[in-house]
Amino acid sequence: MAQAPSLPTHQADDSQAWTSSPQPDAARTTPPPGHNPGTTPRRQHDGGGVNTTAVTALLGVATVLLIIFTFTDKQVSDAVINHDSVFGTLFQSYGEFPPAVLSALAMQVLAGCLLRSSLPGIARGLGSILLTWASFLSVLGWSEQAESYRRSWSANLAAGTPIGVANNDDSDTMTWSQFAPAMFMDIVLLIIISIVAWLLVRNLSAETLRLIAISAVIMLAIVWAGHGVNDGMKSLWGRFRPYEVDAGKGPYQPWYHINLPNGHRSFPSGHTQEGTTLAALAIVLRPLGGKAWRIALWVGTVWGILMAASRVIIGAHWATDTVASFILTYGLILVGLWLTTWVASRLNSTTITNDAGTPVRTS
Repeated sequence: MAQAPSLPTHQADDSQAWTSSPQPDAARTTPPPGHNPGTTPRRQHDGGGVNTTAVTALLGVATVLLIIFTFTDKQVSDAVINHDSVFGTLFQSYGEFPPAVLSALAMQVLAGCLLRSSLPGIARGLGSILLTWASFLSVLGWSEQAESYRRSWSANLAAGTPIGVANNDDSDTMTWSQFAPAMFMDIVLLIIISIVAWLLVRNLSAETLRLIAISAVIMLAIVWAGHGVNDGMKSLWGRFRPYEVDAGKGPYQPWYHINLPNGHRSFPSGHTQEGTTLAALAIVLRPLGGKAWRIALWVGTVWGILMAASRVIIGAHWATDTVASFILTYGLILVGLWLTTWVASRLNSTTITNDAGTPVRTS
């Protein structure tokens, strides 16, 4: 199959992208310090470019909090729970968009890569249409749920009930008039996502295009792996939520107590998993170099922490539910970043740079 033609990169300084670039003669002929001629140097990696110290400290703090909350879960919830919290209600209703939006972005990036490929026209067209349809359905799932939450707290307001009274595990039906706002939100978001995806890929060199396509697949896998792990653990653990315990529907139990499937799904927090997933945006941005991917990682980190706090305040989760969810999800995202770096090092024959433009030796 013919290779896609190499196009100029959209970046002003291509040294900050993961692309092969001609090396000066000195760089090609001068062996690295300690190099033994006749041997193949071991590949070295920069850990995905992540600040290892900061990430280690963050996960360390989260682990310490998990230990502390193991003994104080009930007291923490009793102290902060507020079903009338606007903060908790807004995050409950709209804060879990990342998996749907990032899945759609990944698929639209792949559609853009397809359109720029040298595949037959019918393959490019059909593939792009199917990926766009899948993107539409992905975002629609979130917009339907957000609209359901909006109707719930609107009804609570009208009835004089605390606005954040949870309906987490209940099903909901929609009429066409109720479905219309969700459809409108979906279409607007999909247009924005498609434009962003095309802007990301339209001027990339053939090599960087290949890398961003692989990164999109990795991001998609990490997003859905996080969802799968979280959903499976929820069912297996069968933990009662704070508002269920307060209503006498079940006893308080520590997070490590496994009930087996019983219809209760407090541990770990699904909203926290979905909020923290925003940090996975760093995976698809990583091949482009620069600082955008790192900004995305830390913005997603903050969003996940805010979501965790909101779930405890609104009474939908214990603190240990949220901290455990954050650790699991963040760990998966870091694996995705490291995997992206590893794949890039196998595809490139020369130099990979970190976000500061510093070369990372890979061969």
